[in-house]
Amino acid sequence: MAEKSRAKSERGKISSEAVHQCLDHTWVFAVDAQLHIMAVFILIPLKMRPKVGLLVNFVLAVASLVSVALTNVYYDLPPNEALAFLHVKDRYFYAEHSYYRMYSHIGFYCTGVFVAYLVHTHPTMKISKKTSGFLWFVTLLGFWASTCSVHTWRNGVMPSSLVAAVYVTLSKVALGVLLAWISVTCMTGQATGLKDVLSWRPFAFLAKLFFIAYIMHVPIINMVMSYKREHFFITDLELLIRLKIKVESKLNTADVQRCEVEDIIEDKPSSKSSITLPKFDLPNFTGNVDDW
Repeated sequence: MAEKSRAKSERGKISSEAVHQCLDHTWVFAVDAQLHIMAVFILIPLKMRPKVGLLVNFVLAVASLVSVALTNVYYDLPPNEALAFLHVKDRYFYAEHSYYRMYSHIGFYCTGVFVAYLVHTHPTMKISKKTSGFLWFVTLLGFWASTCSVHTWRNGVMPSSLVAAVYVTLSKVALGVLLAWISVTCMTGQATGLKDVLSWRPFAFLAKLFFIAYIMHVPIINMVMSYKREHFFITDLELLIRLKIKVESKLNTADVQRCEVEDIIEDKPSSKSSITLPKFDLPNFTGNVDDW
């Protein structure tokens, strides 16, 4: 009775734990709610004493990166969840201890708070073309490096836990800095062309669909990556083809052996005339598919 009541209580709440989720993408709601609660400890000091609020914001962002790195080293986790894990329990383990945890996303949240405060206090900020070009180059280069460096890992060459932890930390910094720079340039009028594209009205109309696509990206990535790997089951058509090949090989082997025996007994060249096939044992198809 206690287990049933506990199970019923788990159904009615939004949880970031993978084993308590009916839908895989609902982790984002639990994390989002926790981040909004945590924001009270940033926004109130930021309103009353901006320097203290910025310091708290910075400390939380750094603590988030450090906690993610230590978690990856301690549990020997992969660099990211874009890898298609061979076992569903491995994926749940990664999600439970890293990706679905609030502390993994505090850094991005604090980056957004800092950008909003910066644009609010300096709405007419001017940046020279040289500085703007340099920042575009650095941010895009960092994002490109964080995206392309996982190519060998997706092919099965896994890094050490230390390298994975360093990548997780730096990739979050690279992505956060790029998004922050894009936001600053658009809000302060430094990139009018990009702002016009991002503020295109169909984008606003499809905002909810984009959000759904974002929260569904984890199952979709795992599904696509899994399809690229060898499948784990055999279809009915493959079963019939394997059975046909096995029987034909047995028939051909029996035919050749009978002809060779007759040629030896009668001391004559091999004959390709029609023959009556002898009896032979059918293959035993009980066992693993790989043994057929």
